[in-house]
Amino acid sequence: MPDPVNRTADSARDAEISRELLAQMDEAATSREHWKILVTSGMGFFTDAYDLFIIGVAATMIVSEWHVDSYQKSLLTSLALLTSAAGAVFFGHIADKFGRRKIYGYEVLVMAGGAVASAFAPGIWWLIGFRAILGFGIGGDYPVSATIMSEYAARRHRGRMVALVFSMQGAGLVVGPLVAIGLLSMGISQDLTWRIMLAAGAIPALAVFWLRRRIRETPRFLLAQMEAREAAERAARARKATGIRGVLAERQLLRWLIGASLAWLLFDFVYYGNTICSPLIVRLADPHASLLGITAWTLAIFAVAALPGYLLAAATIDKIGRRALQATGFAVIAAAFAGLWLVPGATTTLAPFLLLFGVTYFFAQFGPNTTTFVYPAEIFPVRVRTTSHGIAAAAGKLGAFIGTYALTALLPALGLAKVSAVVAAVSVLGLLVTVTLLPEPKGASLEQLPATPLSHGAVASAAAESAGPWPSPRLTGARPRPEPMRSLEVRWILPGQPGPALTGWFARFPATVESREDIYLTDPQLGGMSVKLRQGKALEVKVYQGSPGTLQVAGRARGRLESWDKWSFPCDPPCPGGAGLPGWCPVRKVRRQFSAASGQRADRLRGWGEEVNCEVELTEMSAGGQTWWTLGFEATGPASQLRTELEATAALVFAPPLPGGMELATDYSQSYLQWLNGGQAPSAPGT
Repeated sequence: MPDPVNRTADSARDAEISRELLAQMDEAATSREHWKILVTSGMGFFTDAYDLFIIGVAATMIVSEWHVDSYQKSLLTSLALLTSAAGAVFFGHIADKFGRRKIYGYEVLVMAGGAVASAFAPGIWWLIGFRAILGFGIGGDYPVSATIMSEYAARRHRGRMVALVFSMQGAGLVVGPLVAIGLLSMGISQDLTWRIMLAAGAIPALAVFWLRRRIRETPRFLLAQMEAREAAERAARARKATGIRGVLAERQLLRWLIGASLAWLLFDFVYYGNTICSPLIVRLADPHASLLGITAWTLAIFAVAALPGYLLAAATIDKIGRRALQATGFAVIAAAFAGLWLVPGATTTLAPFLLLFGVTYFFAQFGPNTTTFVYPAEIFPVRVRTTSHGIAAAAGKLGAFIGTYALTALLPALGLAKVSAVVAAVSVLGLLVTVTLLPEPKGASLEQLPATPLSHGAVASAAAESAGPWPSPRLTGARPRPEPMRSLEVRWILPGQPGPALTGWFARFPATVESREDIYLTDPQLGGMSVKLRQGKALEVKVYQGSPGTLQVAGRARGRLESWDKWSFPCDPPCPGGAGLPGWCPVRKVRRQFSAASGQRADRLRGWGEEVNCEVELTEMSAGGQTWWTLGFEATGPASQLRTELEATAALVFAPPLPGGMELATDYSQSYLQWLNGGQAPSAPGT
């Protein structure tokens, strides 16, 4: 595959950014450039974790030195989480509006400035204010880093790569207590110790600033911008809202945003509350432990339970799937905290406490701590991806602020057992949100994800509106055009994959590339009628009108021409879960398509106020566990001109011979309907 970074090295090469490139990126092997982006993005999360969690240890020293009130301690440990919510929304919106690269790197400067300023704070309110600045920069890192990694990664490894970016947080969790233990062991005064600990957070942030400024804009964002400009030039009504309005305008995106945000909020309430308050929690379980001992136990929990959880999640997320991993994590966390609440002595005896508390950390990383970060980087379209991730991350940090502030106050008042009951209940809510509101994005391309597969629920609700016992998608209030569109088609369908030689032969045309899933009605067989749900958005009905003869291109191709009448009915986007629906066959497609009426031929034909058009596609398909490929031509427009247009386009396409002397024979010439019906040719009306 072309180097995804170097292909976008400067604006003069924007013309090279196409859906063909995106398809190549989706299928590419992990390269050195991918790892460079991963490390550059991941170092931000190393810094995030260090800065956010080191304050739990530092606060213990600050409270004893400055004699701060309990509410001031709560603000010190939690306010950075609240301002990180504002930073996530702000940087996420800016990145969708102006580009990821425009701002990438500046958020780590904010983090570094907040860390250094915190180290020199002369009093508690100054320190709280500087921590607020730090939090704003941390929030900005979440949506931009996650989106950049997801938009460069191949679809089969995307979950792993985004999870590995986030797993750098695990290293920050471990390094923080190590730094604290090292400084405490040296006998340095506590005042100097906590200041050094806070200042050290600026080092990794500044180390990656230059690398982040060198990362190129993602091809997906560049293509989205170009397509938006072209749409605006064609018609104002073709524009789609961006930013927050773009999410709120679409019901499915809004549902997913609510699901991603709620899951993140509920998890961060649990996770950050317990992590930042871990010194206090360990002291409740072991009241006689010294500060050095408490820090050592915290380090042991992070190193033994949390870090392996991060790594296992990254290794398995693309196999297990996001939803299953997140739901399982929430369920086990709820059970472990229920154990701390219900099992006698679990919160007062060190061994059972460490076991149950360690389980929560392992399944937090091998579960929702990873997946809540991955989800919004995948399920939203490119035009609102960082905005949506920023909103979800902001919800998470709001939950983290509430959890940290609440647990800091509730643990001394209620005790560890009763607080564990609250945390268990919140985890159960996270499980319910996951299974009811979120889709499974495993293995799909980023362009395919916003188009939801057919669902049992959508089909069942529409069955009453259909004219028979078989389920049909529910139509919207919009009506199809009163007259059908006439098309003339010829298609060859062959088993296997097209191969690089054939795709290279076709690549001389400026084809667009899309990945999508069409779902065809195969039972009952309707003779000469084809019914399909196109990309989960429109019900397409075609009626076969007979064959006007054969297309022949000497030495290249010979195929049966077919005439069809077709209608398109808008339908409600169906919900996920339609796999295995009786009577319907899903066909996944990677489709390369260009139109001969868009400048490919100088002798374009026009009818009475209507342009004749011929679309050509080279498509790789998978259905029923098998792979096929098809080359097809479809001419639409005035009926009298269709054959002339199709033959002229075929002559253009087949001007160079097919690779390897291949000749497309009539034996392989068939429509999608014939292919799905096992080779049974469609019948014209009246036959």
